[in-house]
Amino acid sequence: MSNISDLKAALIVEAAKLSDTLQQLEVLSLIDDWYSCRVAVAAVQANGIASYSIGGRSVTRQDVETFAKQERVLYAEIMGHLRSRGGGLLSIADASEGPNL
Repeated sequence: MSNISDLKAALIVEAAKLSDTLQQLEVLSLIDDWYSCRVAVAAVQANGIASYSIGGRSVTRQDVETFAKQERVLYAEIMGHLRSRGGGLLSIADASEGPNL
């Protein structure tokens, strides 16, 4: 498992500790959005193609900084929710308790 997958698993474990069901579901949704964004940043950074055409449709790659900024915003929001419940720092060791990602 990669470090980013380990981090996602640790975040999920911490989200499961939230007592408010709606907040827990919101955080889990944010974690999914954050992970997708993080993966997109990595994909865009690895790919030098700026635009392409498939079946007559043109697609232009979004600027990597836009993805990276959104990833940082989502992560900060996740951490804000998790810290608001009084929890401390997350432990990657707890990731083994979470689901396989």
